[in-house]
Amino acid sequence: MAINTDFTEIEFESSKQKFIDFLKTKPEFQDYEFTGARLSLLTDVVAYALVYTGAYSNAALFESWGQKAKLRESIVADAQSNGYIPASKRASVIEVTMTLLYTGGSPIPNTVQVARGFNLSGSTGSKTFPFIITEDLDILGSNGTYTDTFSIAQGKLLQNTYTWTNSSRIFIKDVDIDRRFNKITVNGVEWTAAENAARIDSTAQVYYIRETIEGWTEIYFGAGEFEEIEGQIQVSSYVGGLKPSVGDVIVVEYLTTKGAEANFISDIKVLDSITDYDISISVAADESSIGGGDREDKERIRLVSPKINETQNRCVTAPDYDARVLAGFGTTVEAVRTWFQDGKTGYAFIAIKPIDALLLSNSQKASIVTYLKKFNLGPITPKIVTPIYIFINHTIEVDYDV
Repeated sequence: MAINTDFTEIEFESSKQKFIDFLKTKPEFQDYEFTGARLSLLTDVVAYALVYTGAYSNAALFESWGQKAKLRESIVADAQSNGYIPASKRASVIEVTMTLLYTGGSPIPNTVQVARGFNLSGSTGSKTFPFIITEDLDILGSNGTYTDTFSIAQGKLLQNTYTWTNSSRIFIKDVDIDRRFNKITVNGVEWTAAENAARIDSTAQVYYIRETIEGWTEIYFGAGEFEEIEGQIQVSSYVGGLKPSVGDVIVVEYLTTKGAEANFISDIKVLDSITDYDISISVAADESSIGGGDREDKERIRLVSPKINETQNRCVTAPDYDARVLAGFGTTVEAVRTWFQDGKTGYAFIAIKPIDALLLSNSQKASIVTYLKKFNLGPITPKIVTPIYIFINHTIEVDYDV
């Protein structure tokens, strides 16, 4: 028979007494003296079990609610259930100009190819950091001289290879990953990152990302697969993209980075070489590496994830733009404010304060505008404006009793 009594307090002594009071309602225990009796051990066990169960249930309840949870993995799980993937570390980037001089024989090529992963280094004081070119480049030239300006990112390019099975799970066990620079190939064909499975057809070659409770990055795929029907073309009844076939070779290439530690570097040197070319790197006088940041902490996830859910994957109101900038640029943005101005229809004005500086670089502004285009209404153009800062010089007098 169930015990129908109030155990709201869930404290040992009160729970034990309530259990004893319940037993005394039974005829066989009405005159029983529980103090010192062997049955007292049983009431102790029941009371302890109730206390432990109550404490565990209370903790589990709070951890299942993102705004009350204490553990980062609980907050991440709640955010991801609402469609928000917490930001990974962000690599510091810097714009450089590369010049290549051809030293080989005739004929002189029209272009020179520089592969993704080309290694450079940056130094500040006694510290040296690896940098890489993040995408394949075809640099045009004239008379054996080739010049291009582009951004490089701080970090090392690492690679893992997997053979797909029906039970495969692919984890990148590196909390220092910058997920922006992932490259996933299946049998040598590059698959692209997807955000919304409902907008992906059944045959799209895409992959998805989520963060695990360990803080790792998991790569997973849609459920789509081809169905062969005799006399008909291959069809699929799934949404969300294709799933690799058993035996497919999957190569995961990713960038591991030092994050904010590599900001404010301007001394860049070339490490790799290209046969028949002399290579030099230059950096503009006012340029230094910027934008590096640590992975999103739990309080920021708790703040941003519900706001992203409210945007419904589009930018319409000023808070929509604020939330999208905070989500898209991780922990490199300290504050953002968006507004619309009467008489200047068609523009969303956005002022942004980066964490490690007062102003955004031109490349950062361009990246933010490009990112917002995915969520923007057609007639609206986001415009990044320079914040106006007011600095207050305090004069403070303190009276105290010694």
